Amino acid sequence: MKNEKTEHTPGPWRMENNGKPCAMSGAQDCYRVLTDKVRFVAEVPVQDWPDTETMNCQSYGYSYAEAEANAHLIAAAPDLLAACEAITHLATGRNVSEVVTKARAAIAKATGK
Repeated sequence: MKNEKTEHTPGPWRMENNGKPCAMSGAQDCYRVLTDKVRFVAEVPVQDWPDTETMNCQSYGYSYAEAEANAHLIAAAPDLLAACEAITHLATGRNVSEVVTKARAAIAKATGK
């Protein structure tokens, strides 16, 4: 089911890490979330510190693992919304297996698996 009137940037969204600095935060590396038409949606800065207790007040970002997981979750947002919308319409007796397939695909995208 597709939301006919949406205010957010339409999906699908994807994530990438091309090793370039973040445009918004200035972090030296980040994961970007883009539309299929390469429109910018979000960025998740990376700051890979070996010991988080040594971070000073000017440091920013997440470990690579956490940044990648966050970017996967952000990129999956339109798919998760569509799956949830479809699930709410289950009571109408429509094709349940199609809804479960969409939900599983959205979960896989959100978890990066």
